[in-house]
Amino acid sequence: MRKYDPFIQTLICYLFIVLFIYAAVSKLMDFENFQIQLAQSPLLSAYAGFISYAVIIAEIVIALLLCYKRWRLIGLYASFGLMIAFTVYIYLILNYSDFIPCSCGGILEKLSWENHILFNLVFVIFSIIGIFIYSSNYKKIAIIKLLLGVSFSSIISVVGLFLMSEKKMKIENPFIRRYIPYAVNFQDKILLPSNGFYFAGSKGDTLFLGEKNAPLILGTIYPNFVNVLIDTLKIDDMTLPFQEIILHVDYPSFSLTDGHVPVIFEGVLPDKKAIKTYDQKSLFSKIEMVEPHRFVFRGQSIMTRENILGLLFGYPPEFSSVS
Repeated sequence: MRKYDPFIQTLICYLFIVLFIYAAVSKLMDFENFQIQLAQSPLLSAYAGFISYAVIIAEIVIALLLCYKRWRLIGLYASFGLMIAFTVYIYLILNYSDFIPCSCGGILEKLSWENHILFNLVFVIFSIIGIFIYSSNYKKIAIIKLLLGVSFSSIISVVGLFLMSEKKMKIENPFIRRYIPYAVNFQDKILLPSNGFYFAGSKGDTLFLGEKNAPLILGTIYPNFVNVLIDTLKIDDMTLPFQEIILHVDYPSFSLTDGHVPVIFEGVLPDKKAIKTYDQKSLFSKIEMVEPHRFVFRGQSIMTRENILGLLFGYPPEFSSVS
């Protein structure tokens, strides 16, 4: 067995290097999504920012330690501790979590949480084998004590983070919200013609879409959810220096607004033509149609430069605001 020790220890180190480098690169390539996933974790929400950086740095540092023979023993102990921490985290998820979040990404995405535990335990065993091979000159009782110490430290760290996170989330109640996955069952999906579409309104199960890149486009998705019906709206004044036209639909009424000009056009479906119902000097940064000819807007006071909330009316144009 002894003659195979160098091969076995090298193989174990390479397996961990591949695992940690792959895991770190996968997280870095989709770092924003990784942070969001941690923020929605039922155990680590309060410390998602710190943990997202700490895990990646730990994986890269351990991989580098394993690359050099001088530091491989330290790297193996660190690998053992990190895999124990990951395993304890999954155990807490499965047994003490309010809900079970999505699994990891990458090639491990198809594994269930139970299979993740088995996967981690296999690498825990690999690390123990590697440690005993590299520590053949030390007494076994000393190695076991050190392994128990690393295990205890990893378990205490994960459980401590869990308890502190729960205290911060449920007792101190910061403005951090968890969103339970799978809360919505997706019955069907449809491919939109472009990525400029946005939700403009609805009528029952019929959806109306606006298009940022072509502001006079009206997209309609009927309940059969087969495709997007495209219509072109018309306005009675195309000479204005439009900058950002936004479509709002409160069926059968619809409006086209541009607070940079500012102007409001209104129409009634199925007629696709909209006429100007408001054209004054009051600029607005955001506007919502409450009912035909009546809008709530957000603007800025010329005198105080403070934000104001107000009402705009059409037919005939009138204006009032409430600070």
